[in-house]
Amino acid sequence: MNRRMKVLTASFIALSGLSYLIVSGLKESGIYYMKVGELVRSPPDSSKRVKVEGDILQGSLKKGEVIQFEITDGQGRIKVFYSGKAIPPNFREGTPVVVEGRYNPKDNSFQAERIITKCPSKYEAKGEKDDDR
Repeated sequence: MNRRMKVLTASFIALSGLSYLIVSGLKESGIYYMKVGELVRSPPDSSKRVKVEGDILQGSLKKGEVIQFEITDGQGRIKVFYSGKAIPPNFREGTPVVVEGRYNPKDNSFQAERIITKCPSKYEAKGEKDDDR
């Protein structure tokens, strides 16, 4: 194989890899990100994946083969069902979460494929205290 052919082959492989990364990134960025109230008021097509942010309601968490809980943002509330294996270590009632999956507006339920817990920011709390002075 001559030098020119090696360069062309390496360029093709690099371009293919870059194309894959770009397409994968575009797929991920095509997912809507909304708060619970927005989702309930303007539900997307049930075939579209969305990311929804809210807090796990106290008293709503039921662990079993399928984990069930409700999330709210103060403007809306949805039931979430998750049958995945990976549960974040700080997953508990009152915790802010982002769930990724599909929403069914007919029964106000959300089938989560992924759960991400958020940490309340200590910087926000400090800033709020400073505003009280």
